[in-house]
Amino acid sequence: MSKSDFKRIMFAGPSGYGKTLLSKWLSDETNIEWVSGSVSDLIPDTKSMTHKDMLSRDSTELYREDYEILNLRNKMFRHKDSFITDRSYIDSAAYFLYKQADKVPGCEIEQFFSYCNMLLCQQCDLLIMLHFVPAMINKWVTEDNNKRITNNFFQAEISYLMKYVLDYFGFRGITDHEYSKSNKHWWSQFIRPEYSIYGFEHGEIDSVYGNTQVLIINEPNLDIRKSILSSYII
Repeated sequence: MSKSDFKRIMFAGPSGYGKTLLSKWLSDETNIEWVSGSVSDLIPDTKSMTHKDMLSRDSTELYREDYEILNLRNKMFRHKDSFITDRSYIDSAAYFLYKQADKVPGCEIEQFFSYCNMLLCQQCDLLIMLHFVPAMINKWVTEDNNKRITNNFFQAEISYLMKYVLDYFGFRGITDHEYSKSNKHWWSQFIRPEYSIYGFEHGEIDSVYGNTQVLIINEPNLDIRKSILSSYII
C-alpha cells in the first residue's frame, strides 16, 4: 500500500494525548474530511458527564452503550471513501475490555473483539496510534478539561490495553531502528536521528476481513509527530 492509498485514517490513543489536535492538523494538510468519533458527539446525553462518571455506571448500561457506540461508528464510516477521525475501533475494544473483563464471560469479549477487528480492517486504511510510553508518566501534563481523568497512570493503562488489542488482532510490526537497517523499504529514506528518542513502529493487521496498515508513534513531541506523519503520508 502506497501513501496515496491512505484515504481512511483513524487515530487511537488515551484521552488527552493529542489525537484530536493531530488528526485535525493532518486533515488540513491532506484536504481529507475530518470526522469526530468521540462518544460525547455520538451520544449527546454523555456530553455533560465526566470520564470518571461515565466509567463508573452500571456495567449492564456500559455494555449496551459500547455496542451502541460501535454501531454508530459503523454507520458513520462504512460508506465513506475518505475521512480522518480522532477515534477508532481499537478504542472501542480497549475500553470494553477495561469495563467488562471481570464481569462477562471471555466468549463475550472475543465476540466484541471480532466485531471491532472486522470493522477496523474493512473501514480503515491506516491506523495511527499515539502510544503513551512509561517514560511520559512523570513528564506529560494531561490537559484538564473538567471531564478527563488526568492521572497519567490511567492514560498509560489504557494505552497498553490498546497495544494488547492490536497484538490480539494479529499486528505485526517492526521498529524505526529495524527499518533504518534496510534500504528495501521506501520508509527507510525518511529515518532521521531526531525521531529516535522514543521511536515509532510500523506494521499491519492482515485478517480475513482485509488489511489495515498501522503506525504506532511513541514520540510525545508535536513537531516530531508531525514530521513523522508528513514523511509517511503527505
